[in-house]
Amino acid sequence: MNKKLRKKIITAIAYTSVCLLGASALFVCTAESLKEPITALLDGQASLTTIFSQEGNDLLSSKRTSKNVSQNKNAEKSSETEKEAGYTEGLNYNYVEVEDENGRVIDKYYVLRSIGKSESEDIVIPEEVNHIPVREIHPFAFMNNSKIKSVVIPKTVEVIGKDAFKWCANLESVSIPKTMGVRVDEKGKPLDGVIDEGAFSHCLALKSITIPTNVKKIHDNTFYMCYALEDVNLHNQIEEIGKEAFARCLNLPSIMIPSKVSMISDGAFYYCQGLKSIELSTHITRIGKRAFAGCSSLTEVELPNTTTVVDKYAFAYCDGLEKVVIPEKISSIADNVFAACTSLKNFEVSKKNLSFEEIDGNLYTEDKKTLVQYAIGKEEKEFTVPSYVECIADAAFGLDDSLESVTFENGVKYIGDNAFYGCENFANVTLCNTILQIGENAFRNCYALEMLVLPIPRAAEILEVPVEPSVEMDIFNYAFRWCHNLEKVYVKGDYKAWKLKVNLGLLTKMEDVDVYYYSDVEPTEEGNYWHYVDGVATAW
Repeated sequence: MNKKLRKKIITAIAYTSVCLLGASALFVCTAESLKEPITALLDGQASLTTIFSQEGNDLLSSKRTSKNVSQNKNAEKSSETEKEAGYTEGLNYNYVEVEDENGRVIDKYYVLRSIGKSESEDIVIPEEVNHIPVREIHPFAFMNNSKIKSVVIPKTVEVIGKDAFKWCANLESVSIPKTMGVRVDEKGKPLDGVIDEGAFSHCLALKSITIPTNVKKIHDNTFYMCYALEDVNLHNQIEEIGKEAFARCLNLPSIMIPSKVSMISDGAFYYCQGLKSIELSTHITRIGKRAFAGCSSLTEVELPNTTTVVDKYAFAYCDGLEKVVIPEKISSIADNVFAACTSLKNFEVSKKNLSFEEIDGNLYTEDKKTLVQYAIGKEEKEFTVPSYVECIADAAFGLDDSLESVTFENGVKYIGDNAFYGCENFANVTLCNTILQIGENAFRNCYALEMLVLPIPRAAEILEVPVEPSVEMDIFNYAFRWCHNLEKVYVKGDYKAWKLKVNLGLLTKMEDVDVYYYSDVEPTEEGNYWHYVDGVATAW
């Protein structure tokens, strides 16, 4: 709005039982700025006797005259009109005037402030109060009201404020006009209708919603946790869907993203467990963090060719997801995008894609140096990490309950965080000599793991002498935590060759684990040592 224009709340229509308004009730309102302040405020207030200003003066004083009686009659007449028209009585409003730079009133309207004294379950908001339009529903207006079951919003309303109906747990039906009231800027240009952040969040019983055609943005959390929501009509003028806008809408079966939406915001459809199909527009360029995470009913995802970036956890924990189609232009897939997709059997990558490649159903970077995601739904018991792979991405094998062993060919240097987290049937792990780093929680919760063979530190292997290496292998916290059956750790290389942090950072909660160092001859000194017997690591 033009800075030269001023909005003033002239009156708040209060309850009939109010008898006193305190010093802060009209905060920042001076006696000079309150045009017709008292007579308007007294509309229907037979018991109101005192209004204090910031200075402590009684603004009411002698202004309560016969004019107040007239106002009361008008209020009664307005109430009767509302009743006859089927509108809800007793709602609480603010009256607002807009002035230009010269103090001339150029607009006036009402803001629905709260449910007031109404106890109705079915709210019908009037288009006008005393022939002045109702244009806004105030933030928090009906918040935490568990009584109301339906709301009819008139065509004059331009703005539904933040959290206006939040936690209206029994609200089943909301009727919004096809087009909300149209505001204009100082140049007369129409402005978009607004359904603000969290407006209908936690409306647990709400089953359907149609977005007005002049609303172009679904704000953050607008329909968050609307458990019963089954039908959402998103028109093609919508340009943005905010963060967690539909998160935890458990019964939403399908969604079609409008053609003008270019990004799916973080968590937009997070944990929509009933979501079976998504139709992404051909203009989507980015899919945000956790955008569809936890959508356990999704079975297939085909990303549009316009998409270039998929952020962390975008489809994580979609445990019904079996197939992912990756188009030509995707250039960035973050770690953990498909983490814990326990039914995932296959990636299909466009042959024109210059960033990624599919091998045996698994997803690699185009240069094959990073194994981005293993298709853990294939139910294979063994897997060999090829020598051309240098990095196993975060959570690449996480929660695979079929694999019993993985062989690492020399070449692998980095094992990411949570890479094998929760692989419950791993019996033993022998790491290759090229390993430089094992990430946090890399083998955590591998309950069946009984034996771990750690490689020679890279520098010691190169020097081929038992000296303290200049480069140590990093094993980050909790790398093998909760591996309850793990009793022995066999270290390739003697004690001096290892600058191993034998808290093993790693072996937290593994106080009973014994660390063995390699010796090809039977040692004479005290300590734990091991050697190979017919290719099997064996303690001396």
